[in-house]
Amino acid sequence: MTDVGSVAHAWPGVPDGHGPLAFTSTRLGGVSAGSYASLNIGRSVGDDDTAVTENRSRLLADRRITAAQLALCHQTHSTGVAVVTAGGGALDVSFAAPRADALITSAAEVAVGVMVADCVPLLLWGRRAGVVAAVHAGRVGMYAGIIGATLAVFRDEFDISAAECHAVVGPSIGPCCYEVSSEIADAFRRRFGADVATARQLDLWTTAERCLADDGVAAPNMRVERTCTSCDPARFFSYRRDGAETGRMVSVVVAPSQARGCPS
Repeated sequence: MTDVGSVAHAWPGVPDGHGPLAFTSTRLGGVSAGSYASLNIGRSVGDDDTAVTENRSRLLADRRITAAQLALCHQTHSTGVAVVTAGGGALDVSFAAPRADALITSAAEVAVGVMVADCVPLLLWGRRAGVVAAVHAGRVGMYAGIIGATLAVFRDEFDISAAECHAVVGPSIGPCCYEVSSEIADAFRRRFGADVATARQLDLWTTAERCLADDGVAAPNMRVERTCTSCDPARFFSYRRDGAETGRMVSVVVAPSQARGCPS
């Protein structure tokens, strides 16, 4: 964890310190109060907009990213994927973000991010071309195919195969805390394999690995951090643990600059 408000992610399959900047915010170091204390990044959860703007400003400053670099989306638990070429709007309350659950960019120094508070944040890097994506892979979106839809855009729009991609699954709810209905557990077992659910405890980490592997991402290029948001109230917001009146973290990846390039 960094000194202020975020957890850095290392990329699998490359030396330490290589690859695009990638991180997930924590709940530490902000100004929000009550159930949103303290670094709530989400605007649509009932928190004060002025506090959220300050929280976002602090996080951006800590990671040396400008508001003009960061692109966010209006998440709908869908398979919608948007390609962006610029950031902007992170500090603007009136900004209309694209309705999607994954953002992709190849624009140098543009950052893409998704909001989470138990759902799986998946960050992708197409190493050869420097293309990056942030994916909001909740239970609904993952079952519907958001991961495959995102990798299809890498292939169709940027000519990057899944085999070239590196993937990080950040902090999210673990099977220790995620109990679902028997019907949902059975549906996931039928679709993704018997090991994705034990009784009614759903394992979104293993499900994400299965989705990535089925779409062609190599096992050495995946990192699932297996950090449960529900188990760590000191660091993370959790919708399942705390209910609807809680904050959101953001998971972000920054496209590498052309000057710096991508390590070979």
